[in-house]
Amino acid sequence: VGLFTEDGFEKHRRKLALDDTFTRRDLSQVMALTTPFKPDSQHRISISQKLRERVQLGREVTVAGQGSHAAIYPR
Repeated sequence: VGLFTEDGFEKHRRKLALDDTFTRRDLSQVMALTTPFKPDSQHRISISQKLRERVQLGREVTVAGQGSHAAIYPR
């Protein structure tokens, strides 16, 4: 799971759209799993059940910052 700012996601989306290895269907699947969010008052976010199931995220995860975004992996 990737976490982006709005601008960061737009740049990422454009990059994927220009990449010849991604089909229109691939991009549709990425967009179908994309969800905007706002952290709560304690700066927590929630990841949709659909996405958690898709990438097999349990209660414990690893978060890794990668410059322009953060990635969340199953522990």
